Amino acid sequence: MVGLHYNQVGLWRSRYGEFGLAGLDDGERSGRPPVYNHDDVLLLVKTVTEPPPDGATRWTMEALAEAMAGNGVAISASQVWRICKALD
Repeated sequence: MVGLHYNQVGLWRSRYGEFGLAGLDDGERSGRPPVYNHDDVLLLVKTVTEPPPDGATRWTMEALAEAMAGNGVAISASQVWRICKALD
């Protein structure tokens, strides 16, 4: 009914049976932890909604990365693009 594979449902049922509601919490995931947190993304959104730097008609990814660096967040232009793309 909800579009999940029965294996996933079985996993959740067994975790619930063993640990109760706490078993349904997200556990630690493998892989590298995120580099940019929620506050960094909010700062990027705040920056991009402000007027661009003097002499510019619009923000570029490089200018956004420089503005973020000025606010203490070291980020590349390509990462700025990926975050903006994810935010649509």
